[in-house]
Amino acid sequence: MFEIRKIAEHEYPSIQRLIHTTVKTCYPAIYPPEVIEFFIQHHSLEEISRRAISGVVLVLVSEGFILATGFLADGELGGVYVHPDYQRQGLGTLIVKRLLEIACREKLNSIWLDATPIAKPMYDKLGFELISNMVQYVGDVPLHYFKMEKIL
Repeated sequence: MFEIRKIAEHEYPSIQRLIHTTVKTCYPAIYPPEVIEFFIQHHSLEEISRRAISGVVLVLVSEGFILATGFLADGELGGVYVHPDYQRQGLGTLIVKRLLEIACREKLNSIWLDATPIAKPMYDKLGFELISNMVQYVGDVPLHYFKMEKIL
């Protein structure tokens, strides 16, 4: 059985470990080491705290273990990560659907996100539309991703 709830402050380090583990395990299939390090640095405790203060960070918990997370802040949906051992079971979709419910309750007209090539198919299925293909450079190494939006 799963529980989806808001993160507690003492769980910030657990969320950071979950994200870092997922990035280190899954991203080497699509990104070079410099980009992986960029994501590791980006998902800091300070960034997790900022998201929790400016919006909502959700966790999906089973038997006391955090298996997935995601946030909604300032019209942005993101940080959707599922522990590698629990991927392809619909947990990321559950987090996104709950965040969409929150966005609707907050009467947002739309939400946007940046999707990796790994996550884009999930967002396509959930009705997000591609705004543009994006490239950001980490030094001189390209980081390819997709800017997407969903009208609510």
